[in-house]
Amino acid sequence: SGLLLRSYSIMSAVNLGFEPDHVTTGYYSLPRAEYSNQAQVNAFNADLVQRLERLPGAEAAGLATAIPASDMAGLNGFVPEGYSASEGGPPPTAAAIPVVGDYFRAMGIALLQGRYFTDTDDAQGAPVAIVNHELAAQYWPGQNPVGKRLRLGAAGMKTPWLTVVGEIADAKKSSPDRSAGAQFYFPLLQEENDSGA
Repeated sequence: SGLLLRSYSIMSAVNLGFEPDHVTTGYYSLPRAEYSNQAQVNAFNADLVQRLERLPGAEAAGLATAIPASDMAGLNGFVPEGYSASEGGPPPTAAAIPVVGDYFRAMGIALLQGRYFTDTDDAQGAPVAIVNHELAAQYWPGQNPVGKRLRLGAAGMKTPWLTVVGEIADAKKSSPDRSAGAQFYFPLLQEENDSGA
């Protein structure tokens, strides 16, 4: 039992990169028959966030396709501007997570440089992203990632460039004893897929 308590003490002292206290999370899936395009999904999400923000005691509300410590964020290929992979090395991958509303403040994920997303980061705005520290350190070591660009997919694909507007702390995406891994976030309002979510 001493070993178990010692292990628990060590794990509970790990910096998770987010604040789980006083955070309520939930999951929902929209029926495709009623929400058949991205505009309908975006309208539902915006209304939900506004309702959550009006709840008594609520400080911030946001949505994401994967939350920290859930191990739900898969890896996506991406191209970081100016980075050259070693010959024969694996292509860059990261968890690419769309978000809505004041997600980072709601989860207590610290902003290290730049800014969080704002209401102007919508379909009419220039495509933007926020990266975590691990991604920035791996692909742009010793540099300020704000102003750098990346895009989803493999090299040669014609996906749009996203300009990095902020760098956040590393939020663990799975077990506390694992690395957070490279992560970047983008506003769901800028999602090109209009088949629903």
